[in-house]
Amino acid sequence: MSGKVNGWRNEEELWQAFQAGNQTAFARLYELYVDTLFSYCTRFTPDRDLVKDCIHDLFVELWKSRSTVSTTTSVRFYLLACIKRKVLRQLEKGQAKAAGSSLAQEADATLSHEASLIQQQEWEQLQSGLQHALGHLTKRQREAIFFKFYENLPYEQIASAMNVNAQSVYNLVFCALRTLKKHLPAESAALALLLAHVLA
Repeated sequence: MSGKVNGWRNEEELWQAFQAGNQTAFARLYELYVDTLFSYCTRFTPDRDLVKDCIHDLFVELWKSRSTVSTTTSVRFYLLACIKRKVLRQLEKGQAKAAGSSLAQEADATLSHEASLIQQQEWEQLQSGLQHALGHLTKRQREAIFFKFYENLPYEQIASAMNVNAQSVYNLVFCALRTLKKHLPAESAALALLLAHVLA
């Protein structure tokens, strides 16, 4: 496009006016090349919305950087080169995002499955170990532990339920925990949580 362009002798002069901040020149550039750019971009993708967004973004960027954009002897080829880079970049991002999302989903599924297996194995080991440790308790000790850590009853109520005094309950719980810790080292809080599941 080298002929007269609506008040400008040629596209080079139109481009220079745009670089100088002439909004009319900028609007004229858009009118002249938007259809050409759109048709050109459809060679790379059938996604019309993506193409429209890229063209819009290109002209926004051109206006913002108008004072520093390169001087060109062929506005057409300059714009075609710019829009091609932009569209291909967006397509690459989309492909990378899709691939990354797919890989992330596969990785999450694998990790989730592995974590579930590990948790199940650990829990089975804990249950087995705790059952073994509980086997070292007397019936009364097991009963006191059940009331204390599963029912979460105060010592006075446990004493009433077991028909003993509170001091006897203290002694039963203390001896039971000492035996359990000997056979299954654990903090009292963690031990209580395990008991809540095993004795339920």
